Amino acid sequence: MAAAYIRSRIFGGSRNTLVLTSAFLISTFNPDDYAGIRSTSFYRTLSDDYATPLLRKILDGEQAHAFAIKAVKYAGVRDGDTFGHDSTTSSFLSVILTGRKSRKLSLRNCVMLSAGFDKDAEAIVPLLAAGFGAVEIGSVTPEPQSGNPKPRVFRLLEDSGVINRYGFNSSGHSAVKSNLKSSLHSLSQIRSYHSLVSGSEGSIGVNLGKNTLSPSAVHDYTRGIRSLGPLSSYIVINVSCPNIKNLTKLQDDLKPLLDECCKVRDDVCERKMIFVKVGPDLNAEGIKKISEVIINSDVDGIIVSNTSSSLRSTLKSPHSNEKGGLSGTPIKNISTKSVQKFSEYLTPKGIPIIGVGGIFNSEDALEKIHAGASAVQVYTGLTYRGLGIVKEIKEGIVDECKRKGVDNFMELKGKE
Repeated sequence: MAAAYIRSRIFGGSRNTLVLTSAFLISTFNPDDYAGIRSTSFYRTLSDDYATPLLRKILDGEQAHAFAIKAVKYAGVRDGDTFGHDSTTSSFLSVILTGRKSRKLSLRNCVMLSAGFDKDAEAIVPLLAAGFGAVEIGSVTPEPQSGNPKPRVFRLLEDSGVINRYGFNSSGHSAVKSNLKSSLHSLSQIRSYHSLVSGSEGSIGVNLGKNTLSPSAVHDYTRGIRSLGPLSSYIVINVSCPNIKNLTKLQDDLKPLLDECCKVRDDVCERKMIFVKVGPDLNAEGIKKISEVIINSDVDGIIVSNTSSSLRSTLKSPHSNEKGGLSGTPIKNISTKSVQKFSEYLTPKGIPIIGVGGIFNSEDALEKIHAGASAVQVYTGLTYRGLGIVKEIKEGIVDECKRKGVDNFMELKGKE
């Protein structure tokens, strides 16, 4: 009864109720506020051990996701916010990813938000304010589509994971383009943002997908580059979502698709790097084949990895047999091994890897860096730990740099 009432207030109540509730909850996870009770272990315990578990009981996985976006969106950003910047540690975390033909992606720090959280570019500015080095939106499809039937998001609490089968639910290029323009305008009005990220273009990534019923993947991805590429800092070609029929088969013959995408990129936004996002379930031959395609193309980098359609046998959750993509702790090791294998082929060629999969703390992030990643992305860890995870991961990487006596985390790359 109580849970139903709270759900109705969140999703059916007035806008003012939503805004006030959202503002209160998002303040719990403000990593930039060092003053007062929010910096105490008591407050973190109250948030992580009591408030967050309570919300999990009240809201199902998809409701919690929708609420989190609304909470972040309405929390707001004021001129003077630090955007997670700390002048004493920034030099340890900044990185420039270098692509082909002198293309570059400058990141103020190496901890990025993965696609899947802010699918429609609704909360870019406050997410950047939380301290992410970049926010990747999407996946975005050309035309709006609702995705797969509900329920389609399942928490695996016993495994610290999630299974989702969203199916590229998207508002489409037109709506997302409008949201992107609005975010860029908002950023242009925040003086503190520009003073903190001077010379750093790597703020907003656009992850592109295809409509489920579209007969042409090439048409959908190139259309996305034309529409959204000029507004982005970098572009991602997502060919590895297990929730779209036959999408992962694109990994078997990538070259024609990537060649067309690079050709259109050169026409409309030639300085933007293109990354291809692959899954964790590739065997050794598949990793070698994709690496060779990337080496012999004009693609600038790779994101490893997407969710897994396997690895169910060791799961303990009652939802472990749900169809969909598995993320979180259960895929941490396989994604790290994939980063390492891809690094053997790509790092000698100077092709950067962004590592993602099962990152809940700085130790997990450092595993990806040691395996060969030049930056990392977080998503499922964020849903379990809140926005405070960003600050904690960055602090842990800085501590490791200091312990090892290095000036930048890239000196740890590939060194276990």
